Amino acid sequence: MRTKLFIGLLLVVFIATTGFGCKTSGDVRGYKPVTLEYWGVFEEANAIRSLTLPYTQRHPKIAINYRKFSESEYKQKLLEAWALGQGPDLFMIPNTRIREFLRFIDPMPTTMKAPVQEVRGTLKKETIDTIATYNGYTPKQVRDTFLDVVSGDVVIDGKIYALPYSVDTLSVFYNREILKQNNIALPAKTWGELLDQAPRISKLDSQDHLIQSAVALGTTANIPSVLDIVSTIMLQTGVPMGDVNGPLFQTKPESLNAIEFFLTFARKGLQNYSWNKEIPNALDAFTAGKLAYFIGYAYHAPLIKQTNPKLDFDVIPMFKPDNAENTPNYASYWVTVVTKPAKGASAEAKTRAELSWQYLLEATQARNVKPFLENITNPRTTALRELVSLQQKNPVVSPFANSLLTAQSWYRGYDFELAQKYFVDMVDKIDAAEQQNIKPQPLLQAAASLISQTYQPPSP
Repeated sequence: MRTKLFIGLLLVVFIATTGFGCKTSGDVRGYKPVTLEYWGVFEEANAIRSLTLPYTQRHPKIAINYRKFSESEYKQKLLEAWALGQGPDLFMIPNTRIREFLRFIDPMPTTMKAPVQEVRGTLKKETIDTIATYNGYTPKQVRDTFLDVVSGDVVIDGKIYALPYSVDTLSVFYNREILKQNNIALPAKTWGELLDQAPRISKLDSQDHLIQSAVALGTTANIPSVLDIVSTIMLQTGVPMGDVNGPLFQTKPESLNAIEFFLTFARKGLQNYSWNKEIPNALDAFTAGKLAYFIGYAYHAPLIKQTNPKLDFDVIPMFKPDNAENTPNYASYWVTVVTKPAKGASAEAKTRAELSWQYLLEATQARNVKPFLENITNPRTTALRELVSLQQKNPVVSPFANSLLTAQSWYRGYDFELAQKYFVDMVDKIDAAEQQNIKPQPLLQAAASLISQTYQPPSP
């Protein structure tokens, strides 16, 4: 009993001498509690909460409310909300659509202020509510901190318009059972190895219908991410796809070689014939166990597992040319942006934009974004240089992480959907032209001309 009493007295003395106090600076009282509205499409609320909850604990005067929309309604909901002056403070968009929304986006400020709760002291801890000033990134700091593809996308005319939590890269999903059944010990890692394996894997029935396919390549309507896949093949052959001024692929004869190679996989009679227009969507074929190799992104993994939990599959980096190292790959990712306050906006609206950027600056730092990246059900690959080597050692994400430093994205116009349509149409027209013995080179020029038109900023 005396021992317990003595310990209790010690605890009282300890708390009294080293316990937490709380102080508030005068400037903090000027900040009213605020709830920032955050909109997105694919991210679940729990995933975003892994970013926002620690932040709001450090910044108790700031709350963040996330809303998820369907992709089909998202843009219309944004436009309607802005028209009513009720839009979100932060919203997520694909990296290819930053310029499309540029007139609605507030660039990162040079400095930002935000109310923050800090614990100070060594023996005697005190919780201090204060105002902290944070420096924004310079374009060079973005290049040094984030992947090359990120700085190329988010830095526009010397200003930073967006930041990502993660970056996804094209990789190859393969069906272990199909390889085993065809006495193939290891998955194809190069295009040459794929060409060797294709005739061993693809199977035709008595009516020459494909009943098992080696790889989904050669068509456009039933393969996800056609632009990304064809662009990757073109990049791997040394084709410069485009820059901030428009497409460049039409200037290189290797562009046609790359497209023709892609198309050969759907040419009946060729040894690598593996795919055609009559087969359902490639992702569906893979989940059904009828496709050996599916080219996709990390976000496809949970979809495959959910659809067919028993499918025995794994992932490897994107196919590359034989004897090639550090070959280019393609990146696809979403960024978060901050809504620009309306002209003549109140001081409160401007403060909300500043606080939104401060959140984004803090949430995308390595120590804060790691819980989001390490989500058990949906792990993601990083957008930060400092985390790449760590993820390259992680067997779950390494197939995607191994391509992060060479990942590229080329479209920097104002209407990605239209540009993508022109690009895919070009592939289809080249396919038709070759089958009719028509020279396809003018089709490259025509498509590039149409895509160039989407690089013109829209009227205010």
